[in-house]
Amino acid sequence: MLFPIAAAFHSGAATALDLARAADLVLEQTNRFRLEERVPPLAANARLAAAARDFARYMAETGRFAHDANGSQPWERAQRHGYAYCMVSENIGYQFRSRGFASEAVLAQAFLEGWKASAGHRKNLRDREPVEIGVAIVGDERTKRYYAVQVFGRPQGRGRDC
Repeated sequence: MLFPIAAAFHSGAATALDLARAADLVLEQTNRFRLEERVPPLAANARLAAAARDFARYMAETGRFAHDANGSQPWERAQRHGYAYCMVSENIGYQFRSRGFASEAVLAQAFLEGWKASAGHRKNLRDREPVEIGVAIVGDERTKRYYAVQVFGRPQGRGRDC
């Protein structure tokens, strides 16, 4: 059973995690990191968030984990959600802890720390070209994994080459 937005499993805990809140914390932590790196913050975009949510849900449902796991590329998924793009990039990740995560903040930090430790993902976090972002986290009750997707974008008309 998948828990895409409001509630998710939390092994050994009395309350479920609010994955929408965890996704908001990923965005906050991403922007904090960008400011530390002297990179402008990103604005939340609902269309990019919908693309992120659908792809995170797909990975959780199928267990397939790759940027093209569903046969499409990040920019194609963003476009399907109505995002007229100049550029799109993406970070994906999954987290698992046998004892679960103590809070939304701990889960969000685990995703961000993983991306910061990976050269390609860190490059996306620090990229000056995108101006918007969508973030989603989906939990899979069967595997106890949480899947997260960040979709970075710059819409058409917002850049020198678009």
